[in-house]
Amino acid sequence: MEREYNCPVLLGKPKVSFRETLTAPCSFDYLHKKQHGGQGQFGRVVGILEPIPPPRNLELEFVDETSGTNVPKQYMPGIQKGFLKMAEKGTKNFKLQ
Repeated sequence: MEREYNCPVLLGKPKVSFRETLTAPCSFDYLHKKQHGGQGQFGRVVGILEPIPPPRNLELEFVDETSGTNVPKQYMPGIQKGFLKMAEKGTKNFKLQ
């Protein structure tokens, strides 16, 4: 436009917010393996993200449905805190290692 019509133009990223929402339940299965000598790290997270009905759609719910002693109960507050933090901020600044 600037070259063709000789009018000043400001160029840059568009300033439009895009928001996405769940419309149907979505399951996920993430496996984390990291080995750099020694014991290493291993973790697996399996879950379902489901939409909440419209009157409550601004709430986040974390439900612990673990069974047995695979995940010690003292880890659950930290797991819940991490989940809620990522749900609030998103994965924009998050890097998988």
